[in-house]
Amino acid sequence: MKTLYRYAIIRFCPFAETEEFANIGVIALDLSHGQIDYRIAAKDFPRIERFFGSVGYVAYQGAIDLLRLELGRISEYMLGYAARNGESAFQTIIAPRESTIRFSEPRIAQADMPLLLFIEGLYTRFVRPDGASAMLSPWNALPPTAR
Repeated sequence: MKTLYRYAIIRFCPFAETEEFANIGVIALDLSHGQIDYRIAAKDFPRIERFFGSVGYVAYQGAIDLLRLELGRISEYMLGYAARNGESAFQTIIAPRESTIRFSEPRIAQADMPLLLFIEGLYTRFVRPDGASAMLSPWNALPPTAR
């Protein structure tokens, strides 16, 4: 059975003036069950140093710790709430803030797989496109308009 998901790409943008960013994770909402899950890159993520140099890399390491803490707390709090109003919870999480961590505009997709596999496929596509974490891709299950 196909499931409808809303998702956003998590981005690290250390220098506001350039607006350059690197994809560092994904977050998704299973619209039928109100379940939210995410996956973010490791603290030691070489792509960040290649993109932004050592200053950006140090900033990333601090930002990723705070993001893990925030998403962990939100996940625990939302266990009961998200099931009742997952869309509202998702929108609250991805709302624009003054931060080095930003979220893409929300997107929607349909896939015939559980949320965890969907997240892994998104992560492979947007964060590790080199295939370093080869996982099942949800893109094989999506209609062309959602790709």
